[in-house]
Amino acid sequence: MTGKESLPNYRQYRGEALFIRSWFYFNLYRAFGVVPIARNVVNPEAAKSIPRCSEQEMYSLLVSDLTEAASLLPAKAGAEKARVTDIAAWTLLAKVQLTFKRHAEARASLDEAIKNTSYGLMDNPADVFDVNKKFNKELIFVLHYEKTNGEGHGHWYSQKSNVLSEINSPSPELRALYSTDDLRRPLIWEYIKQGSLYVLKKWYDEYDATYTSHVGNDFPFLRYADITLMYAEALAETSVSDALVWLNKTRTRAGLSELTIAEVSTRDQFIRALADERGREFALEGHRWFDLVRLGLAIETMRAAGFTLDEHNLIFPIPQNQIEIVNNASILWQNPGYNS
Repeated sequence: MTGKESLPNYRQYRGEALFIRSWFYFNLYRAFGVVPIARNVVNPEAAKSIPRCSEQEMYSLLVSDLTEAASLLPAKAGAEKARVTDIAAWTLLAKVQLTFKRHAEARASLDEAIKNTSYGLMDNPADVFDVNKKFNKELIFVLHYEKTNGEGHGHWYSQKSNVLSEINSPSPELRALYSTDDLRRPLIWEYIKQGSLYVLKKWYDEYDATYTSHVGNDFPFLRYADITLMYAEALAETSVSDALVWLNKTRTRAGLSELTIAEVSTRDQFIRALADERGREFALEGHRWFDLVRLGLAIETMRAAGFTLDEHNLIFPIPQNQIEIVNNASILWQNPGYNS
């Protein structure tokens, strides 16, 4: 081996770079649809001549990058625990494949993710977010904060005396998803008073009394519960009964009874049950909108909550300043429904 491949940790660094590139391109795609793809470093002028890609080009890039990343990344984090491991690449790839309606491929990627036995569900939902249990086995990819060196953050706190009524959080629609015996309910329903502040239980850090800038909770982007519920989603295309086995893993962990095939017998019923379960499990973690879009329930759900939107609102408009910079409608054009 010669050249750059002989450098210490080259394989891991390349795997991390491919994962991060995929992470950003996938989020760009979910927000704006197809975008220009730069596979190599280009100068600003050259970038203006790169057109928006096709759906297939975007999918191929993400599959190629994440498959290679998974082959290069370690199975377990070392001393720097916040670094990416192979399970993160397989999990993100499965989410990509479900977004592109490639359910069989997503199941295969999740099979690979599950082979990494260093990860799994925690026994109690609250343990996932416990600041004293950072880097627990459920957390696959997180934004790491360390308050002891000044790199903490402020998260979900209020100075209101009657916090639940005055800031109206959570919303009535979110509250309606939870039964009173759901162990996840207090995490988003209850605040803890510390000093003059009220801190949401899901992000509670009792070590810090100010909650202004030095809270030590890591923010989870991917966790093992996503694997179980994506596996359910992938299986639902061929067998609702098999899919229920995987959906019920987070339900029973939260103290709820299992859903049965008598209650959820069709794929449509299952997808609605899955959307509700993902809403409960990932509340305030940034998944809800993209879950509803992927499952085909965004317009219906948002209209029921009083919002006015239609099909074109499922992606955002391309920023006008970017269109003006390129100044070529054949290279960068506005998404349908947003032209003035």
